[in-house]
Amino acid sequence: LDWVIDNHETYGIKVVNLSLSDGGEYNNAAASPCSGTNTANAIADLKTLGISVYTASGNEGHDSGIAFPACVPDAISVGGVYDASFSAVNWSTPSGTTLCTDTPATVDSFVCHSYSGALLDLLAPDYLTSTTGIGGGTAHFGGTSIASPYAAGQAARLLEAVPTLTPDEIVSWLKFFAPQVTNPDNGLSFSRTRVDIAVQFL
Repeated sequence: LDWVIDNHETYGIKVVNLSLSDGGEYNNAAASPCSGTNTANAIADLKTLGISVYTASGNEGHDSGIAFPACVPDAISVGGVYDASFSAVNWSTPSGTTLCTDTPATVDSFVCHSYSGALLDLLAPDYLTSTTGIGGGTAHFGGTSIASPYAAGQAARLLEAVPTLTPDEIVSWLKFFAPQVTNPDNGLSFSRTRVDIAVQFL
């Protein structure tokens, strides 16, 4: 983040993605580590420079908070929805213990492993997303670490259309006409980004 601050003008950087988390569950953006840490301060500095920072909400299925650095007030936290439909999808912890199961798992339904809470900003495709693979071909991924760069890419698309958009304006446009998706485990609803609609109105 310090490097981006120092080099953003040289490389024209307007969007940053952080596909990482500490595995914690935070619901107070004013408390440490969400505020007052070096990372939180750097993200605030980036926003002041007009640079959006998108962050993965976390993948351990917490429903009362999101991970750090997603919980940083000036970050844009992103959770996940399905990008295709399946009869059932099982999610496991790194040790192999079952974390949760979505039955069925339908397009644009909330992915049960995605962290959520009052601090979550957006939802974007999490599983089974497709992108270009290293060395060619197509690769498929899952996780909020995929949802976050998906949303960051959408932010870049909006900036292509209107380069002067601020980070807050970008989020507002990503929510424009966005369907609301509810996490059945906590009843909270979030905007699933619709950049395809937003660009038509910019």
